[in-house]
Amino acid sequence: MKVAKITKEKANFLAGKSYAPASHYNPIQDCDGDWVISIEEIEQTLVQDLFWVKELPLSDWCEPISNPSGSTKNI
Repeated sequence: MKVAKITKEKANFLAGKSYAPASHYNPIQDCDGDWVISIEEIEQTLVQDLFWVKELPLSDWCEPISNPSGSTKNI
């Protein structure tokens, strides 16, 4: 899966914002603790003021490591 890395500030800005009808951004952290949004969120963005996400460089998703208690690694 492809994702785009964003800053924590941009993650806070995008979190919960609509990018299409009934669709909202849900930034998450990857295995390195970087904030990312999915390629699906990027490709489906219809809000013109948010088209800047379409220019973000893409990288491969890196799944966070889970410990036995089920929580993910936070850096």
